[in-house]
Parts: sequence; structure tokens; C-alpha cells
Amino acid sequence: MFRTLLAKEFREQWRTWKMIVFLAVFLITGIISPVLAKYTPEILKSIPNLPAGLADFIPTPTVADSVAQYLKNTEQFGILLVILLTMGVVAQEKERGTAAMLLTKPVSRSAVILAKWLSGMTIVMAGL
Repeated sequence: MFRTLLAKEFREQWRTWKMIVFLAVFLITGIISPVLAKYTPEILKSIPNLPAGLADFIPTPTVADSVAQYLKNTEQFGILLVILLTMGVVAQEKERGTAAMLLTKPVSRSAVILAKWLSGMTIVMAGL
């Protein structure tokens, strides 16, 4: 029964474009992260009231730094997005009345929530 719930969640995310938007956010974050790391010293130098030499403390970014920053951002941002999207999906199903119908079936509430959460986390892992 859990596999059916999980398949339903994946179909629903694909049909509502949530999966594509989610992956696009990770793609944009992946592109912006190294660019921001490269130009951070120049941005700091352009701030007028910043102490002189502060931008010199930032080391020159490397590819490893960019990858590490992307992974860190993906972990933090991805888990937050999964939580928010799962809350939104649960509220939407309650509003449409599909949650009531689903919970009349022999399935536990925790299995329903776990399927929603697992489908979101799968997308986060695909974004890595």
C-alpha cells in the first residue's frame, strides 16, 4: 500500500510541475553559487563604510569551495523546501477533500505523510 501512495505522490508532483520547478531552483542555485563566490570580494570592496582590507581576508574561491557551498546550500534549502511543500500538499488535499477519502482506506496517517515527505526528499537528492 505504501508503494501505491508513493507512486501517487510522484505522479501528483509531476502533473502539478512541482518536481520541475524544484529541480529548476536547484539548477539556478547551482549556477549562481560559484558566480557569487567569485565576485564576493569585489562586492565587499564596493561597500563604502566597510573597514579597509576586509575583502582581502576572503581567500580566492576554488572549484572545491563552490561545490561544497552548493551542497551545503542544497541541504539546508532543500530540506526547508521539502517541509514547506509537504505542508502545502497536506493542506491542499484537506481542502479538496481527498485527504478524507484517502484516510478512509486501510492506510495510516503516518504512511500518507511519509510518502509525501519521501517523494520530496527524492527530488532533493536528485538535485544533488
